[in-house]
Amino acid sequence: MADIVGICGSARKKGSTAALLKEVLASTGMESELIFLSDLNIGFCTGCL
Repeated sequence: MADIVGICGSARKKGSTAALLKEVLASTGMESELIFLSDLNIGFCTGCL
């Protein structure tokens, strides 16, 4: 399990946002994980309550 989780909402994995997140996570010196929301299958709310 990572100590720090970075969440990238951009669909471009080689874009500026992803590069900035990678640098910030690397600079902490802690174990980290970068998650791209574009990789996840997030559906719409079904109103199931």
